[in-house]
Amino acid sequence: MSFRILAQPVDDSARIVVTVTEESRKTTVGGAEGAFGSCMGWTALLAAMKVREE
Repeated sequence: MSFRILAQPVDDSARIVVTVTEESRKTTVGGAEGAFGSCMGWTALLAAMKVREE
């Protein structure tokens, strides 16, 4: 599996939009479950980064 994280400043750098893209998931039930699990993990990571920044 590979992933890419892209951070783009918006509103004159007042905010940052973060986009996470993953590849190599299979179109199966197991692949979907893995993708949802990863989504929860990325959400937790970004929330922790926000708390750290504030």
